[in-house]
Amino acid sequence: MPPTRMLAGPATTSDAILAAAYRIYVAEGMDAVSMRRLAAEVGVTAPALYKHYEGKDALVEAIAELGFARFELTLPGSTEARGPRARIRRVLDAYCEFAIAEPHLFDIMFVSPRVRLRRFPADFASKRSNTFNLLRAAVDAGMEQELFALDDSLGVTLDLWALAHGFVGLYRAGRFGSDADAMRAAFRKALVRLMRGLQRRQAGKDGR
Repeated sequence: MPPTRMLAGPATTSDAILAAAYRIYVAEGMDAVSMRRLAAEVGVTAPALYKHYEGKDALVEAIAELGFARFELTLPGSTEARGPRARIRRVLDAYCEFAIAEPHLFDIMFVSPRVRLRRFPADFASKRSNTFNLLRAAVDAGMEQELFALDDSLGVTLDLWALAHGFVGLYRAGRFGSDADAMRAAFRKALVRLMRGLQRRQAGKDGR
């Protein structure tokens, strides 16, 4: 399924260019996307095309941003969940589900190199990622409520994200066959173990 703004069909030349780029990418891969081919697909001249997008990198970024907007639509329930642990589970479950449902968008957003790719730690410390911010807020809340031991919440959030991303990678590499449910179950068990390791140890049980 194409990015959010394309669902009802392109409304502007800019949208039409982006829709064509996404369509070619899904069918043939990003290497097949070229400005010359897009100009022919949309029925505009190359100079007109460059008025909308400076080049292929700009198109990739535009598709990624639409993907993030689409992904964020799946997250509202994550902020309503009771307790930090439940919010963490919902965000990471949504991440895994998005990877399964939207593999082409997921690749552009989280796998393929991009010019404006957010980089750790600076971009995440400066809160440039809405999704990471949501996950980190749940981690911070867990530490504030003494559910988790005090730690570097930026690093802990990265650990949690990496766990979900790793299971997605294993699933897409065929390590679970085509059984998405098996991946989901294994991931959730691993997440429980990881969050158990983050728990604040009670006085007297850890030598303090």
